[in-house]
Amino acid sequence: MTIDGTWTLGRNVEWARVFAHMPDTGAHTQQAHYVIKGVAGGDRHRYVNTHFSKNTWVELGVYRFTGTPRVELTNTTNDGTADEDVAWDAVAFQPLSGKPKHMVVAMGDSYTSGEGTGAYSPESDRDHGTSTWNACRRSDNSGPAR
Repeated sequence: MTIDGTWTLGRNVEWARVFAHMPDTGAHTQQAHYVIKGVAGGDRHRYVNTHFSKNTWVELGVYRFTGTPRVELTNTTNDGTADEDVAWDAVAFQPLSGKPKHMVVAMGDSYTSGEGTGAYSPESDRDHGTSTWNACRRSDNSGPAR
């Protein structure tokens, strides 16, 4: 059975930073699928590994909104054997006075992430070597992390 949750900000904002709170129990999936709605240029999709983000706020990004900001989350995921739970908690919208001037995005492949360098973040090292492993590991020894 699919269940969807929706959070809607009670007013319009042009620029906002969006956060999702990961509860301390019940969140286990590596692919919680958040959809940010009302964004200039169309919906934005963000996937969060909830297993190692217990009782923390996770940033989903900064967006320019053309309408009332809304975030949706579904309990249907692509890592789907129905044994990795999705849990709902809270979403926060931080209104901004304009587009942030300094934003950094680190993109790359397994080499860029630090695969092979050790000191891996636990969320990216979970189930390494098994069929449920979620791609390349990230390391504090990678170029972008320094």
